[in-house]
Amino acid sequence: MKIVFHTRSVVRSKLNLIVAVTPEEIPRLEGLLKRGIENGVKDLKMVESHEIKEYEPNCVGLKAIHSPHTGIIDYAEVTRSYGRTFEKAGGKIYTNFEVKSLDVTKESSPESSSGIKHPVTVRGDNQ
Repeated sequence: MKIVFHTRSVVRSKLNLIVAVTPEEIPRLEGLLKRGIENGVKDLKMVESHEIKEYEPNCVGLKAIHSPHTGIIDYAEVTRSYGRTFEKAGGKIYTNFEVKSLDVTKESSPESSSGIKHPVTVRGDNQ
C-alpha cells in the first residue's frame, strides 16, 4: 500500500508530530509509537513536553511522537484512484443504488481469454 499511495500522489500533507494534550492520551500515544516501530516506520521517537516547541513552535502538549516520514492520506483520493484504475481495466462503477447481493468469485487466470475478470460482483435492481 505504501508504494501505491506514493506513486498515486494521495498524500495530503506531511505529519511531523502526534501530540498528547491530556494525561489520558499518553498511553494511546505510547501504544501508537510501539505499533509504528513494530510496523517499521522509520525514525519515530517520543518527544517530551519541553522538546515539542523545537519541532512545532506554536504547539503545546504533554508528550508527542515525532514522525518525520509519515503523512496524512487523502482516502477519498485513494478511492478515486482505485476507481480510475478499475475502469481502465474494463470495470464499471455504479453509485447511488441499493445493493441486493454481493458475490465473491474466483478470478480467471491471466492467460484466459474468457471468464471472470473481476472477482467481486455487486448486484442491484439494474443487475
